[in-house]
Formats: sequence, structure tokens, C-alpha cells
Amino acid sequence: MNKISILIITTLVIVAVTSCFTNKHNQHIALTSDKYNPDSNTTSFYYLGDYSINVEIPGKWKYIGFNNDSRDFTFRDSLNQMLFIFKGGRGTSSFNKNNLDGDDFIDLFYKWDSEYYLANNPNLKAKIVQRVSNKYLVGEYVDSTYQRTFLYGTLNENGVRIGILSKTNKNIQTEFVSTIYHNLK
Repeated sequence: MNKISILIITTLVIVAVTSCFTNKHNQHIALTSDKYNPDSNTTSFYYLGDYSINVEIPGKWKYIGFNNDSRDFTFRDSLNQMLFIFKGGRGTSSFNKNNLDGDDFIDLFYKWDSEYYLANNPNLKAKIVQRVSNKYLVGEYVDSTYQRTFLYGTLNENGVRIGILSKTNKNIQTEFVSTIYHNLK
């Protein structure tokens, strides 16, 4: 291991420990790393903690933070688009009392999330735009201001939700969210 790697790891540990003492949150010590690679035009994001993820995201994204309520990792790009990534145990989801899996879990996850969005945003229109059996479905939520594309799925016994919210890109971003799904570890 070279000196730069040791310095980076040491810095991440210090930041994580300091954050635990100075910020109110429910998580334990965590290490976060995000790095943009201009050669591949991707952002690598790694989070080691209670809700660990490792993902390569197409484009240049800045990690904004973790939302304790939704358990989403949040990112923003230069167009002010917001990206949300959630990965967590299917059995720990409040809506999955019967510990469903596969398409049953995916349909329940989409229905639960859609009910929340539609109840809080009466102008939204929702529809399913793609389904890959026992892997994921992609839903679209649109109003006059924003395009929202969300993927609901399962991956290695976990529930996954990947969403992008955009004012500037009114196209359904199915390929984008499914690429992130396939890159998620």
C-alpha cells in the first residue's frame, strides 16, 4: 500500500469518527468515498457502514448525503438533477410484513412508494414503464415541473430503489437507472 492510499484511508477514518461525535444520526462509524473518473465518465461511490453500497454511476455526480428517514444516498449533478439510491434488507422494510420476495416484493415496494408520492403530490401521474421479472420494475412519476424515474427491485436478498429527479431532462431515464442497478454491489 502506498503512502497516498494510507493517507486517504486515515483521513476517511478520522472524518467518520469525527462525524460520529459531532453529527446527530443513527448510524455507526462509516467510511465514504466518491470519485469521478473522466476517462470513463463515471462516478465511483463506496460506502462502508450500516447500509453499505458500492456502485459506479454514469456521469459526474457529487455525493450530497444520507437521508436517515428514507435511507437514500443522495447525489446531484451539474444539471441539478438529483439521484437517490437505497439498498436495504427486504425483511426490514416496514411495508413487507410477510417477508415477500421476487415480483411480489417488487410490486409491493412500488405500490407502497407510489401511494406515498401520490398522496403528497396530487398532480403526479404514475405508471410502470418497464418490468424485468424477479429483478426490478421501473416506474415513472410526472407532473408539469419534474420527471421522476424510479427503479424498484431486489438484489442479493436486499430491496433496491434507484431514482432520478430532473427538471431539465423530461425523458424517462430507464436505461440510466437500470445501468446503476447492474453496477450496484
